Amino acid sequence: MDSTGRRGRAGSPASPTPTMAASASECVEVVEVPPVVDKALRDVAARQGYKKPRFTVTSGSGARDGFLSTMYRALIHDEDPTGPADMSAMCKVSMSVMESIMSDVFATEGHIYSKVLPAMAAVAGPEATPRWPQVLDVAVDGPPPHCITLEDFGPLGFGQPVRTKGLDVDHCRLLAQQLAKFHAAGFVLKHLHPDKYQALAAPLENLFDSQEWKDTFYPFMSSTRQLPDLLVAKWPAGSKMYNFVKKATECVNENFSLMIEPASWENDGEGCCLAHGDCQINNVAFKYDKDTGRVVDCMLYDFQIMHESSPAVDLTRILLVCTDQEMREAHLDELLRGYLRDLHAHMRAGGVRDPERVFSWDLLQKHMRRTSVWPILMQPMFHSMLHGDDENVEQIREAMAKAGALEEQPELPEMQLQATPLLKQRFIDLIQDIADRGWMPTEGDLDKWVAREA
Repeated sequence: MDSTGRRGRAGSPASPTPTMAASASECVEVVEVPPVVDKALRDVAARQGYKKPRFTVTSGSGARDGFLSTMYRALIHDEDPTGPADMSAMCKVSMSVMESIMSDVFATEGHIYSKVLPAMAAVAGPEATPRWPQVLDVAVDGPPPHCITLEDFGPLGFGQPVRTKGLDVDHCRLLAQQLAKFHAAGFVLKHLHPDKYQALAAPLENLFDSQEWKDTFYPFMSSTRQLPDLLVAKWPAGSKMYNFVKKATECVNENFSLMIEPASWENDGEGCCLAHGDCQINNVAFKYDKDTGRVVDCMLYDFQIMHESSPAVDLTRILLVCTDQEMREAHLDELLRGYLRDLHAHMRAGGVRDPERVFSWDLLQKHMRRTSVWPILMQPMFHSMLHGDDENVEQIREAMAKAGALEEQPELPEMQLQATPLLKQRFIDLIQDIADRGWMPTEGDLDKWVAREA
């Protein structure tokens, strides 16, 4: 649609054709949209009571966003003066590659926004409900492309943190508080409403644990072969640490499931609830004080691979992958203990009588050790995505697109990390921190986990 509300030509959501239109105050780049976005916005406008809606649609994806979807930002204005006030929405559209995977991802997220999150909010209560964007429209049935429309949290004061440096303690503390609320709501559902919990959790399969996903994300896995050589400045070839990382990369390239933390675990799901599953710096938003710039709030979004697993899945991704050694050394223990204290308080308020028995400090330590494989293997890749030059980021996109079109590729594409001095140092720092805290698995652990996941 252009700024007058006319329908744009149906185009690929991955590469919309821009046109230029003048708004009242500035020149904005208005993009053409696929029919699924056109319909979603008109449906939202109708439900919100707009009489003569006018839509201004711009791209909502940054250069380093949208590895699994394309975003559009839409301003909805009613030309009827008696109509509702302007509102802003975000349309999340499936990419034109990896159609089967896109269908799985969007079906999962549609189920989460429509059913799971409302159920979690109902048992959590207003004081303990984590923040997430309000869903406005879900269109995930039928063939792709699929579309989920959410409130635009930008006008609410939320935005992206600076991604080119690790999250500081203030950002991490707010996020740990949100995760405590999020996980507590899952535990309350699981322990006080087990039938409802099972019905909600059953469709949430671990999407990574399928052959198609393993093939599609093979480029990420192929890059892990470089990891042992990133360590040689501290742990030379043949050292115990070098050999462990080398074996981990070999295992994951043979059996991707090693990285996928199962819901079953060793003790029939002990300490498992509903985990976000992809709690990275690019899937959280923060609110900043307008005067001081201090971070004051945060929210979670992008629930597309949410599934039943350990809370540690989310904690390791945000507190290990997205931080620097200085923050971890000074504050990680404090953050984990604060998280557990808040988790227990919210569980207790929700009716769980003995939260410590459900998820204790000792169990958290056990789960941090099991889930440390993901940050060990993936931190350098996320560093490349956030710190690499534009050519490197484009290489990542192209490799994923090629992997998602396997019928056109005689061989799976591979990808190379930009092994900068900063990447090497951050990886060495992470390995050292994990080892110092007793979370480093052994080669025997890898053998056991691979055998169990085979």
